[in-house]
Amino acid sequence: CILAAASPTLEAHFYGGMAPAPQIDGMVLKQLGDVSLACAEVFVAHCYDGPAAPFPPENALPLLELARELAVASLTERCVACLVENMCAENAVDSLLYGFEYSAEGLIAVARRTVCTAFSRIDGGALSRLPAAELARALRSCELEVATEEEAFGALVGWESRQASPPSPEELLSLLSAIRFRSMAASFLREVVSTHPLLARATPDQAAKAAVLAIADSVEGAARARGK
Repeated sequence: CILAAASPTLEAHFYGGMAPAPQIDGMVLKQLGDVSLACAEVFVAHCYDGPAAPFPPENALPLLELARELAVASLTERCVACLVENMCAENAVDSLLYGFEYSAEGLIAVARRTVCTAFSRIDGGALSRLPAAELARALRSCELEVATEEEAFGALVGWESRQASPPSPEELLSLLSAIRFRSMAASFLREVVSTHPLLARATPDQAAKAAVLAIADSVEGAARARGK
């Protein structure tokens, strides 16, 4: 069986210790990998034809999961290469998370860079799936592309509001420290940032608020000095 030859997991399913399958078809793949019929068809085609088989880029993420589950190394490599080649705002976060799960260092590197360069175009729901440490990394990066630092703060606020479990004060402080507050207008720092509940959740003793107000004074003072 060609599928069994391509996948050690399927070989065990058909000839080893797993329950015998009624037939080698998309239903078996659905049972094993819980994938769509389209992905099952691409999987079967790859097992039969290898690199010559058609490979729609939109199937790369679900196929990567299936390829790893069924231990098809050649398909795993093909999925990673496809994701790297077609990385964009729409798939960067999920690609990064898959890269972590499967220890795909090349995929992680490209996804991290794309998260930064496409930051303004990434949907808030997708951005919310980033771990706190990865969001902080992106916010600190010199490759981060945002129209203003106010936009970066807004992204942080949106990320925090979508978390199923409240981030710890330590995580919030790390994220806040990644924001370039000195690039913001003094009025925005006073009226929006310093009054936002996120700061109180990061430092209940109001230390973060005091720091932001001090930065606002500094920004305002620098603006006055430039005007002289």
